Amino acid sequence: MLRCTAVIRTYLAMVVLAMMAASSADAQLTDEQHFDLNNLQHELTVCGIFFEFSKEGFRADKYPDRAASAAKAEKLREELFFAAFRIGRLIGMTDEAMEARSKLGIKDMSEMLAGSWANYSLLLEEYLEPCSELARSYADRFEAAVE
Repeated sequence: MLRCTAVIRTYLAMVVLAMMAASSADAQLTDEQHFDLNNLQHELTVCGIFFEFSKEGFRADKYPDRAASAAKAEKLREELFFAAFRIGRLIGMTDEAMEARSKLGIKDMSEMLAGSWANYSLLLEEYLEPCSELARSYADRFEAAVE
């Protein structure tokens, strides 16, 4: 039941986000709101990348229980990238700017892996806790930023 409530709140936040983006709300954002949303967009992008790397790592692992973990990571990646894209649009980011931000995150995480999934623990140590928290709280953070 708790997860259902979170999904509904997330959906409602995304509807508000879509409506604001459609109405050219960027001009109505204060500097502080723009700053907060830009930071949130960046964090969502980085965490989406982390969950993409996690998905690929789980898929590369041949243990049977990893399929469910890969599916969960993929779902989180999609959710966070969708929110990052919508917020990017809201604050006036171009597709090119969002792509560049993504490439930087991919580069950083690829360097941490150094070509070996044996180094995945470095990604876990750096990103698991903050990205898991962001996945739970980004709708609240969005709501707080636009109030």
